[in-house]
Amino acid sequence: MKNIDEWVEWMARNPELAEKYYPEIMQGLTERIKSSEPFLTALIIQKLPDHFPNWKTEAEKYLCIKRKKMIQGYIDLIKVVLIEYEYPSEIEQKAVESVRAELTEQLEYWNNELKALPPQPIKTKADILKEQLSQYGFFELEKVKTLSEQSKVSIIEKIAESGLPYAIAMFDYLQFIPYLEKKHFDSKYKLNREVSKWFDSDKEGRAVKGNISSLLKNTTENKDRYTAYKHKENVIKDYELLK
Repeated sequence: MKNIDEWVEWMARNPELAEKYYPEIMQGLTERIKSSEPFLTALIIQKLPDHFPNWKTEAEKYLCIKRKKMIQGYIDLIKVVLIEYEYPSEIEQKAVESVRAELTEQLEYWNNELKALPPQPIKTKADILKEQLSQYGFFELEKVKTLSEQSKVSIIEKIAESGLPYAIAMFDYLQFIPYLEKKHFDSKYKLNREVSKWFDSDKEGRAVKGNISSLLKNTTENKDRYTAYKHKENVIKDYELLK
């Protein structure tokens, strides 16, 4: 593993991607260590404590949110080396033991630094939804672009608090669903699954599909179960109040 600093920096800057592509965060690092020659792995391990001054200096440049991400990255990396990875050769085992005291001391330091940070504000449903919608061009929609900044906040809050059927009706009115189909998804199935995640609905996106279908004139969908159609007039009124 080369460029340890760069790896940790990437992980700290991209926690969502790290979670997505490396389910255990450091799994990618572990796999690369496994594929290395024992002496190379040993050298990486023995040089790891030398990075502490640079990491400390870098972390101190930033305020709470980014600093917390960076510190957590350092902690995860040290834990992989000390706890999670099983070293198959004596060369690697000796290398770990030679720096165990230093890394344990550093781990304690970073854990204390993490505890000393002020608590992070809890994100609301609207905050989380805004982040998700931003990734998919919601604020580039014509009807959304014309709103004031406060109205954009208000419409997100209204969608977040009103549930999936209302959200689907509003997305339909704003032409967000055809936009997603054109710009981001090559199948309705993938679209339904992703939108379902935004509202903590079912994994397969069946409720999203049902609510979208309920808006169609000649639908055979169960309208007692999927009720987005009931909100068609309400979303128009709510939007007009925000203009």
